[in-house]
Amino acid sequence: MDNLSKRYRIARLIVRQIIEGADAPMDKELEEWLAESEDNQREYEDIRRRLREDLRQKEESLAPAAWKKTERRLPKRRTLRRIAQWAAAACVAFAMGAGAFLWMQAEEELPATVSTNTKSYQAVLILGDGERVTLNDSTRQFITEKAGTRISTEGNTVRYEAQEESETTEMHTLLIPRGGEFHMELADGTQVWLNSESKLTYPARFTGGTREVAMEGEVCFQVAKNEAQPFIVRTGGIAVKVLGTVFNVDAYPDNGRIATTLVEGKVEIQAGDEKQTLLPDQQAVLEKGKGIEVKKVYAEDYISWIGGVFHFTEASLEEIMQKLSRWYNFEFFFANADVKDAHFTLNIRRYENVSDILSKIEKTGRAHFNINGRTVVVSE
Repeated sequence: MDNLSKRYRIARLIVRQIIEGADAPMDKELEEWLAESEDNQREYEDIRRRLREDLRQKEESLAPAAWKKTERRLPKRRTLRRIAQWAAAACVAFAMGAGAFLWMQAEEELPATVSTNTKSYQAVLILGDGERVTLNDSTRQFITEKAGTRISTEGNTVRYEAQEESETTEMHTLLIPRGGEFHMELADGTQVWLNSESKLTYPARFTGGTREVAMEGEVCFQVAKNEAQPFIVRTGGIAVKVLGTVFNVDAYPDNGRIATTLVEGKVEIQAGDEKQTLLPDQQAVLEKGKGIEVKKVYAEDYISWIGGVFHFTEASLEEIMQKLSRWYNFEFFFANADVKDAHFTLNIRRYENVSDILSKIEKTGRAHFNINGRTVVVSE
């Protein structure tokens, strides 16, 4: 294990120790690392101190209000672990200095137009009659009331509220542009978060025996429980069936894969004749021409974007650039193919300037970024 990987592993072991409490036995690897030197012991105390401080300060400030409501539903240990790992990122960078593991704080900027790119809350709502309503987080408005359903916005949320019984409905679509994101509450109480360059098509109110929606891009759902009316998400040839749960679906058409990650509850994935059931901290991946692959993951990593932190664990630079370009609305290409496979572990706070992020990556000496307008050229 190289020094970078070992330090990252040690930081995670310290996080786990704090989560499990003072009475939990210390991991043998952590004990051996502490015995190696007094410097390691001092670093251990520094990391614990930083974690305790960050846990106190960040628990309330990390997530938007809509996510905090969802987070309270999750087991306390899972919530604590998510926040502690967020804080551990800072501690690892504090102990190691600049390297392949980066905690995103603003320092030098790359002087170019892309440096002004930040994410924002924005969306376009398309009603059943084709009317388009532009949404952002600076307005509060009543949009319309149709078939007994009231539609309004407040902050970064569009909300559907059933006012009276009705068997009629119409299909609506919420479009999120590159560089945007938005939250919504469907008529049944289901909470939905849409990431950049995503689309959700859904009925203004749910009727019949199922609640069905269709999506592209990346969407996280907290489904309101209703055993008599299962919730079904359709995307790219698969159907995700749930009763009440929290899960994330990453289904950008240009990725060539669909990844469904379960945080809480249980879901059934169906692709053609194949079915798989997911349990918490499992991810189902479907690639073209292959069957459904299920693997163990840490699910909160895949929904951290909702809580204000975008997390990458040993991700390739190509994957990182794909996501950054959607979040911050710029184009990119690689001048050297080899640099695509450079891997990084990153924690990026939402609304960080793109220039700050690219500058941090550039300081590792493993990539260089040349900016021309809204285009980023990546080279060695």
